[in-house]
Amino acid sequence: MSHHADYPLDPRLDITDVYCFTGTLGTVIHPSTVFVMNVAPLQSRGWNPDGYYEFRVDTTSPLDYIEDITWRVTFAADAAGVQHVRIEQLVGQAARDRNATGEVITPDGASLEQVITCSNGITFFAGERGDPFFNDARFTAATRTALSMHTNPNYAAFYPAHNDFGRANVSGMVFEVPGDIIGKGTIGFWGNTAVKENGVWHQIQHAAGPLVGFINDFTDDSAHIDYNASIPSEQLTGRPANPSTGSASGFWGQMRDNTAAVVAARGTYANGPWEAKPCGTPGTWTSKTARASPRAPRTPFMTSYLTKPSPWA
Repeated sequence: MSHHADYPLDPRLDITDVYCFTGTLGTVIHPSTVFVMNVAPLQSRGWNPDGYYEFRVDTTSPLDYIEDITWRVTFAADAAGVQHVRIEQLVGQAARDRNATGEVITPDGASLEQVITCSNGITFFAGERGDPFFNDARFTAATRTALSMHTNPNYAAFYPAHNDFGRANVSGMVFEVPGDIIGKGTIGFWGNTAVKENGVWHQIQHAAGPLVGFINDFTDDSAHIDYNASIPSEQLTGRPANPSTGSASGFWGQMRDNTAAVVAARGTYANGPWEAKPCGTPGTWTSKTARASPRAPRTPFMTSYLTKPSPWA
């Protein structure tokens, strides 16, 4: 998922991407899962010491798009101004409540830029890394315009493409979670950042499906919602019983109808559907817990990640 640079008030709370994929630990049948959230687009700026960085996971079968587990990451500073990592694991109703407290799974004074082993077997890393996202922003801008105006974007005019993020750093957070914590079935995952103002928590960013919040104007188009302040269960409002033909509204209706209009303008319907099957709400990253390949051993993900430091000073 990517929506770089849409919260300039505090880039430290601005999510650039979230990722979810099979890890390299555990067994072939029950491997680990890796969750990644990157913030601070274009140049790493560290973390807001008063902010919440939330990794939210729906493990219900079938998915109900309500989190069952939340890992809340905070970066308070000590008397010397040095930030340390603290992670709370919240489950059930507490996973949905920013005022709830959870089980602290990190050791006291956990440091940045090193792998932390949590009390329940989760490993975690927070530090500066090169931005892994590849994108030519001209394509993104053209897609946003096309979805709003129901037109055919002229992508051919932008070739050869280039990577606008090729020399950028981000502040990265990585979890590798043992399989027995989240189970074997399909999961939903999304990332949030939040900050408290005047005693009230405000959700600043919401990130999940690729580019959803960036190429769609949910505020001024038909949905009339603040995507970054929304939650996945709300995004299903307006989804009809028959999604293909029923009248739709809200977030889901705007996504469906604007996409259909662009497909019609491009005349590409006969090309067939894209291979990736969409989930019920694009505001959730849906993943089936894949099985690791038994053919050859692989480098543990955390080890691989740490051997690829930020290339841009």
